[in-house]
Amino acid sequence: MQTYQDYATHLNKIADVSNSIALLNWDQEVMMPPKGAEKRAQQIATLSGIHHELSTENAFGVLLQKLQNDHQLSDNQKRNVFESLVEYNRNKKYTTEFVQEMSRAISQAFNAWNKAKNENNFNFFAPFLDKLVALKRQECELLGYENHPYDALIDLYEPKTTVKELDVLFKDVRNQLVDFVKEIANSPQHEDILMKQYYPKEKQLAYTESILTNMGYDFEAGRQDI
Repeated sequence: MQTYQDYATHLNKIADVSNSIALLNWDQEVMMPPKGAEKRAQQIATLSGIHHELSTENAFGVLLQKLQNDHQLSDNQKRNVFESLVEYNRNKKYTTEFVQEMSRAISQAFNAWNKAKNENNFNFFAPFLDKLVALKRQECELLGYENHPYDALIDLYEPKTTVKELDVLFKDVRNQLVDFVKEIANSPQHEDILMKQYYPKEKQLAYTESILTNMGYDFEAGRQDI
């Protein structure tokens, strides 16, 4: 008989892949040499495809349905299963090919943005941005929506929230922020020379490491980079 432990084991497998993707992304943004960009984009895309396949296995869906009706689970366990089932049903709307294409496009766009920023050349980044926007529009159609396409993407972060609701919120915020920003702009400016000085990387690293040491950070379990 399948149990909650089977569910937890499968989630851990998914998490292993997710954490591997996160590590590759971190390295891409912090340490990776520029010429590794193309290969790294492919690596992350491959792992993203594996992550999607694990997250949408039919057997996993069957297990979630069974556990949803298991009255012996604790309240926390029931909630975990509920959230996993919501995510499972959402992930089923994507194809593995789309997930890989989106992953690859994000990696390529990041590296293009980095180059464009350093060269102050938006035109270099523009086609990568266009591709991302096109993929996001496609994602809206895959997920589905009732009124506004962006509702589908907002729901990923703020479930059940809509563009219509946010328009009201942001209109109210804007009415207050415009005058507030003007007030700040016309106020006496404080000295900010400390923010504009050059600080050697070595001293920055030593300083932040001393703070982490005082906080009791375990450097055998993690590291600090700059």
